[in-house]
Amino acid sequence: MTLRVFRIPDFDFGEYAQLKKNPVSIISDDCWGGLIYHYLGLRFESPFINFFITYGDYLKMVSDLEFYMSKPMVKERDGTALSFTMGSLGEGNKKIYLNFNHAYTFEDAKADFDRRRERIHMNNLFVKMAYGWGGYSENVVHEFDKLLYEKKIFLTSFKVGSRTEVKYDGFVEGSIRKSLQETYQVTPYDFRQYELSPSLLGREFNIIHLLVTGEIVKKHKMGGDLP
Repeated sequence: MTLRVFRIPDFDFGEYAQLKKNPVSIISDDCWGGLIYHYLGLRFESPFINFFITYGDYLKMVSDLEFYMSKPMVKERDGTALSFTMGSLGEGNKKIYLNFNHAYTFEDAKADFDRRRERIHMNNLFVKMAYGWGGYSENVVHEFDKLLYEKKIFLTSFKVGSRTEVKYDGFVEGSIRKSLQETYQVTPYDFRQYELSPSLLGREFNIIHLLVTGEIVKKHKMGGDLP
């Protein structure tokens, strides 16, 4: 444990000790999981580090995670100046593609992925998905909501349907909240920068409590509805 974790807002040593004793495997559609582990000073307990996946493939994967974690990673291509290193899991209509945007070669990406997938705790998963660059429809959020995981969250910069119907509604804070108050809009770029910053997310809700319990305890009300 590094000393910086004591500076995390609302740090609770008891809950942090639970994370150390009973590690959680973060299943994420992008680099979010790795950033959270680093922020909390925890070992990577998931292979989904330094990568991203399209929302269609991600929903397919988390709908049958044990199947995909049992399949060998197959090379699609090495990285170039114009494209990311890519691997795949499964075959035929069950095939999904993983983009390793921090690995120069497939061999490096596969070695890291295979080593970390051995650490997955299938009895203690936290599943995260977020609004993407292309803009997800509400149907994607509803499909995610149907997934039978005890602990999960969908992060989005827009309000989704009824709060009683979909509990993974949007959030804004800090510079994005200010931007919304002044211009009533938030760009996908702004949101992505916010989503991938654990220190900013920590202003919105208690990250450690979220990972331990799956409960989203917001620290304040939103500053207004998003368009």
